Formats: sequence, structure tokens, C-alpha cells
Amino acid sequence: ITVRSHSRGTVTCTSLGYSYFGSLLVPVVQSEGVHFNPRKILRVSIMKEMRGLQTFIADIRGCKSMEAETKRINKELANIRSKFGQKKALSGYDQKKYVSKLVFIFLLGNEIEFGYAEAVALLSAAKFSEKQIGYLFISVLMTDSHELIGEVANAINKDLRSVKELEVCLALNCIANVGGKNLGGSVVKMVQKLIVAKEAPPFVKKKATLAMLRLLREGQVELQDLSGFATSSIQLLADSDMGVTTAAASLVIAMALRHADEFKGCVSVAINRLHRLLAKGCDDMEYVYTRAGIAAPWICVKLLRLLQIYPAPDADSPTANRLNECMDLIFTKAPTLAVKGKPKPNAKTSNANHSIFFELCNLIVHYDNDADRQAKASALLGRFLNDDHPNLRFLALEGLAAMTETSHSHDAVRTHLDAVLSSLKTEKDPTVQRRAVDVLYGVCDSDTVEKIVKDLLVFLKKSDYSVREEVVLKIAILAERNAPNSQWYVNVILTLITMAGDHVIEEVWQRVLQIIVNRQDVQDHAAAMCFRAMLDPACHENMVKVGAYVLGEFGHLIANDPSCVPEKQLELLQTHYPMVSVETRCLLLSTYVKFANLFPEMREPILAVLSNEILTKNANSEIQQRANEYGSLLRADQKVVATVLDEMPPFQEKEASILSKLEKSKDAITDAVGSRAKRPHGEKPVVATPDSVGGGGAGPATPAAGGPLTASTVNNDQFFTKFWTQDNGVLYENPVLQIGCKCEFTGSRGKVNLFYGNRSPNVVFTDIETRVYNPSGDESEVKLHSGAVATELKPGVQETQLVQCDVVKPFASPPVLECVLTFESRRITVQMKLPILPNKFFSALPNPLDAATFGAKWKQIGGPPREAVVSKNASAPRSTADLESRMQVFNLPVTKGIDPNAQNCVATAVMTTSGDGVVGILARVEPTGQAIKVTVRAANEKASPIVANCLATVLTV
Repeated sequence: ITVRSHSRGTVTCTSLGYSYFGSLLVPVVQSEGVHFNPRKILRVSIMKEMRGLQTFIADIRGCKSMEAETKRINKELANIRSKFGQKKALSGYDQKKYVSKLVFIFLLGNEIEFGYAEAVALLSAAKFSEKQIGYLFISVLMTDSHELIGEVANAINKDLRSVKELEVCLALNCIANVGGKNLGGSVVKMVQKLIVAKEAPPFVKKKATLAMLRLLREGQVELQDLSGFATSSIQLLADSDMGVTTAAASLVIAMALRHADEFKGCVSVAINRLHRLLAKGCDDMEYVYTRAGIAAPWICVKLLRLLQIYPAPDADSPTANRLNECMDLIFTKAPTLAVKGKPKPNAKTSNANHSIFFELCNLIVHYDNDADRQAKASALLGRFLNDDHPNLRFLALEGLAAMTETSHSHDAVRTHLDAVLSSLKTEKDPTVQRRAVDVLYGVCDSDTVEKIVKDLLVFLKKSDYSVREEVVLKIAILAERNAPNSQWYVNVILTLITMAGDHVIEEVWQRVLQIIVNRQDVQDHAAAMCFRAMLDPACHENMVKVGAYVLGEFGHLIANDPSCVPEKQLELLQTHYPMVSVETRCLLLSTYVKFANLFPEMREPILAVLSNEILTKNANSEIQQRANEYGSLLRADQKVVATVLDEMPPFQEKEASILSKLEKSKDAITDAVGSRAKRPHGEKPVVATPDSVGGGGAGPATPAAGGPLTASTVNNDQFFTKFWTQDNGVLYENPVLQIGCKCEFTGSRGKVNLFYGNRSPNVVFTDIETRVYNPSGDESEVKLHSGAVATELKPGVQETQLVQCDVVKPFASPPVLECVLTFESRRITVQMKLPILPNKFFSALPNPLDAATFGAKWKQIGGPPREAVVSKNASAPRSTADLESRMQVFNLPVTKGIDPNAQNCVATAVMTTSGDGVVGILARVEPTGQAIKVTVRAANEKASPIVANCLATVLTV
């Protein structure tokens, strides 16, 4: 057992005596008249004192088999159990000896079910060696949920109040090892007092600080007088003892992450301490690292990490100037280490300088306010790519990947593109490969996407299996974001599925299906490519899924090719049927029945396939049900078949699911401060800058409801027009935020389900607030109620909100939803018109009017103010069929045979309101070339101009 002086870790000694060294009680061991210096490490064996322990350990080491060792251990456990069960009390020495044996047996991998009470009793022993063994047992074997933890807490509290610093240290060591809610709640007050106590020795402060850190990381304690404790803890960063400073830095980091406002004063103290270390060095030679004289490099790293919790200090402040000097000092030391042709520096010196430099790069990324330093850091990181050490190359690539997320480093990182691509080809370590892929992912744009994706596809063939799924995901996202054309994108994704089918998650192949369905210009090309890929009997099942879907929808586009006639398409699909899963077999059956609709001549052969007893009486219920239902469908009328099996409509555009999967696949980072993925400040999206949040609709700053002045305001005018004729779609969208809706209207009531999607890979939207209001200011027109919405929107996550409305009387302006959120410490307001429009509450008459009845109603309503006339010019002449179609989707169905002029359109409907009841509406549309005249008469004089203007807008856009 090692005995160390008070300036080093745990103190353990025999009971030979104590002596005062200054004001500190330290152990002094005398041997043959020689006095050992208590500041030097002393090694004293207690084996001579406990002969039984020494003999037992020797016996265990002498065992030649597992059975012999187990037999010896069981014999010793039986002996110890019998000794503890005796009515006669054991001496402190015997208790210490037997408890020590239990600890040794436990460390050999055996369970210990007794001896806990005896170990707890040793905590109250007067002798230091006995107390120490008790604490050793508790620290190693006991957990916070043990039934004796209350007695342990009482003993610890007693020792924390002891005048003997060594006993205090033993108690603090135990707290740091056991931790937990039950123990922490009992001792946290005393630990807190020891941290801020001015009379406490440095090594006690250090241990108290580390004990508090353990309790805080478990999140089970509440601190008293947080503001005062924050001030005292921050001052420990400037303590003269470097051990205290090191421990305090870890504690302040943990506290600042939980109580940022209370600990914001640590910034200036940390910068001052960092400046002293870098500029003037360290007085304590024990913390001067290597012969190069690097002062406390690990403290410098911790201080730089601490600064990453807070925003940059004001540019012209003395603190900022001092920090700039620190950055310049670090830059002057780090670059020389990567220069070739010079003698290699000492490895320890290099590691120390590198650790500070790379942490500085993280700080520069976090601040993102200095283009020159970002460019300089990127250039220095690029020089490390050619270093001989893989660890250094890994850190350089990680730093470059972080630099791609800043506002000013993209071009600087791009200059190293060839070196990164080269490292991707030559590196053998999968972790280094993954970081190279991260750099390419961050630096890729429309100019470099083809080159980068091509190299990534080549790399994918020989890449390690542990990185393939992430590479596939990133290729898929890069191809979609920066694709020069749709055909290129389809080629890339289908190549991905062919090359790495096992690693292509369903979001990727489902996404390419969305693109193919939504874009007619690639459908024939995709069908031909899928057919060729499926000619390989060993093609992956994901390729079969994509090919089955595409051929079922667009197989007719390649049917004129002699090699792709319908019979060969069906035959090809059938060859893969026996080799795929039940899920894919069900998809193939759906493709068969689609073929019967696409190719009428294939109806009988497909019906024969579906009527096979292998399918109609299949053991799997899903296959059996599909085969029987599809067979019955094909025997029905052709019109029914055509309606049911009509071509799929376009999908709603979305990308969030792929981004969410990518985020989940990233490496877990244990240090929350060092992780750029979890920093509370300075997070940067890969696809957007702060200015791009506003899209194209930025306006003047306006105050949010109940919130501070926002940086910019945007609207959804460019997305809104389509909602005159549809109920679902995207309300607002930019590269990092998407808001969609799905609406339902019945009578005078409506529901709008809103979907908020975060499309950014690593930015969290926070402080989200919403409110719904009528822009006219008349709250009696439409009653609105908005449900709660999450205050935080994480990357790749979708949140929902329900807005309900009740139309009391006719209204002109749609309600507005104001969404205020924080993006990169900047408040953004999105003002969106909701698709709550007057025509959503129209319904047709139960019995259509004839010409005579319509004429009578028209005259009965009369002219102004119940009549409104609006004339507008359309972008092109409108045919009668086009006008009728537009009026139909506007919920004003045309009644034919009423107007003597066949080119005119006459419509009738009613608008349902909860206040004014049912409002009858009569409309006549008269086209003349590009001019369109709309006349509306309504029973409610307010409804006439509203309907006339809305209808004219829909007919002319």
C-alpha cells in the first residue's frame, strides 16, 4: 500500500505516528532512526502486519487450477463467516484482516454477500489503518441502494467534520466512489462547505471538488446558496495550487452546463488563468510538462472547453484582447510540429501542444466570429493530414469537419479536398475513414457533388462494414441536396442499392421512389435501370422492392423495348419471388395486379398466377388475403379495376427521416462539453446559415407576442396559393425548417393539424412559441383555439400542433399563425396564413336548382349591396372546361343548362356559419378572352364581395 505526501492523491499509512508539517498533520514513519521526508512518496507494506492476508494471497497465487482456487476461496469464506458469527467480539485488527480478505476475494470476481456490517463498523475505528480498510470495502463493494447506506452516510458526515485531514480525505474518496442520491443528499452540504472553506488545505479542496463533481454528474443533489457557491467555485480557477485548479475546472464545467447564468462570471477568470499559463508559465514545476516547459497543458484544455459553454466576449473588451493573445500564442507553437524536413520533436511535447491546439480549433468553431482565424486554423489542420501518426490525422480530419460547419471556413477547407479524398483511399483505420467522410459531407456543394459522390461510391466498395451505413446515408443526402438533375440522382441511389443493399435503410429506397413518382422525366429511365438490375439473380432484396414498385407503376413506359415486354417483366419478377421475404412477396403480388391494369393482355395470365392454391391457401394470412382479394378484383368490372389500380399520386416532399437516421448513427460522445453535437451555443447547420432561415421573405423586425424583438420575420405567401384548391401540403419551407398541414372541415368547424420538422443535421430550435389570431382584428369572425406545441425541436424530429376554428360569420382574411423560435441565438418569427379560407365551408345544395328557380332566387337577392362584381385578366384564355374544373375544386360546383350562353358558368352553394347560419350563394362567371367577370349574389351582404374576390383569384392565377 502506497503512502503519498499531501500534495498527491490518497494518503495511507500505518499507525506508527503522526507529525505536524506546517499546519498539516502528515504521517511520519520511523525506521532505524531514519526520518522520511513526508513530501516524497513512501512505500510501506502492511503485509507484515497482516500475516493471514499475506498467506491467503500466496495460497491463491499457488493454485494451479480454477477448481483449486475456488476450493481455497470457499474455505476462506467459510472461516470468515464463522468468525463474524461468533458471539465474542472481534478485535479491530481481526475485523480489518478479514474485511481485507473479502475485498481481495471480490476483486478476483467472486460475489460477497456478507461482511458489510463489519466493514461499516470499521468506519468508526480510532486507528487510521482500520478506518481505511473499512472505507476501501465500502468504496469497492457497496452501492447507494444498500440497506446500510444510512449508517455509512452518518460515518462520513462525522469524518468530514474531523480535524484530521486524512480522515476527511478518506470520507471524500468514498463519496466520489459510491455517489448516488441517498448518500449524496446526506453529505452534499458538508462537501460544499469544504470546497469554499478558506482554511481547508489544497488537497482537501481538491478531493471535495472531485466528490462534488461525481454527485453533480448523477444529478441527484440540490445545492444551497447557488450564487455564493458559484462565486467561490469560480475563484478556485485562480487558486495557486494547480491540483485545485484542475479539479475546479472540471467542477465549473459541470455546473456551468446546468446553471449557465449563475456561472457566467467564470469566463473572465478562465481567460486570465489561461493567459498566465501560456504567457508566464507555471511556478509549480510538478505541472510543467516535459523539458519544453509547457505549463499545465491539461488545465489549458479544460479552460478552453469551459469557454465553449458561453458566447465570445465583447470584441473591444480587455477580456477579448487577452483571449486573442492566448490564441496567437497557441498558433505560434502548434504549426511547427507538422513541418517536414525538421527533426521530429519529443512525442510528449507534441501531444501537449496538439491537445491545446485542437481544443482551440473547437473554440474557434464555437465562436464562429473570426474569418481570419478560421482560415488559419483550417490551413494548419490541413498540414496535419500528411503526418505519419494516424491519431493526428484523425484529429485533423475531425477539426476540418467541424470547420465546415462555420460561416467562413468553407473555402479554406475546400482547398484540402484532394488531400481528404486521398486519405479516404489510403487510410485503413475505419474511424479515420469516417472522419474523412464527415469532411467531404460538410464541404460538398453543387460544384463538387459529382466528384465527391463518385469517390464515395468507389470507397464504399472497399470500406469497413462499420461505416457503410453512414456512408450510404450521406451519399443519399448529398445526392438529393446537390443533384444537377433528377436522372443523376436516381442513378446514384439505384447504384447504392445495388452495391450496398444490406446497408441501405428503408428511408433511402423509399425516398428514391418518391422522387421517381414525383418526376415524370425520370420514370422511364428508372424503370429500364431497375429492369437491368433485377436481371442479376443475386440482386439484393431492396433492389427487388424498388424494381417491383417502379415496374408496377411505370413498366408500360419500357414495354415497347423487345427485351422488356410485359411477359418478360412478369417472368423476371416471378424468378425473384421464391427468394425474398414475406413483406417483399406481398409487394410483388401488388405489382402483378398492377400489371393487369397496365397491360390488359396480361390479365388472364396474372389471374392464373393469383388463383394458384400456393397463394390462395398460403399459410401466411397476408399473402393469402392479397391473392384472393386481388383475384376477385380482376374478375370485377374493368372500370372498377382501373379506378382502384390507378397510378399513384405524387408524394409530399420530405427529407427529415433520412436526417434523423443519420444523426442517430453518429458516434456517441461522452464529454458533453467537447462534443460539438451538444453545445448550447455556436451550433451550425450544414445546409444553411442564419440568414437562410428566413428563406426569401425576410421583412422588418417585429416584436413577438410576449417575447423579445426578433431578428427577422418571414411569411408563407409563396406557399399559400395552392391551398385555395387543396387541404394538405407544405405551409412553409426552407433548408432547415419545414411546416406542413393537414386540414379537415365539417360545417362551420375546422381542424388544422400542423407538422413542424427540423431538417437541419445538428441545430436545435429552442424557445418555440406560437399564437393564432385574425389579421382583421375582429375576433368575432372566426373563433380560434391552438393546442400546445413543444418548446424545442431537435434535428430530424417532427412535432405536431392542432389548431381548431369555428366560423361565426363570413370573413375575408385567413387567420395567421405566428411562430417565434430561436435559431443560433437569434429570434426568428414565421407568420403563416393558415388554409382556413371561406370556400372551405361551402357545400353543394342537396337538390340542384333548375333555370327557373335559379332566376327567381337571383332576382330575389337583387343587386348591391348583396351583389358584387369583380373583373380580372387571366394569364391565358380559360376554356369552359378549365373554369368548371377550377370552380369544382373551389367547392362551387357548376350547374349546367341555366345560363343561355354555354360559355358562361353558373354555380350555387351554401356557406355554413355558426353565427349567421347558412348563407346562400349564387355565382355567374363570364369569360371573354383573357378577361373573366365574376358576379356573386349572396343572402349576406358581407359574403358577396368576399366570395367574388376569392373566386376571381382562383380562376385567374
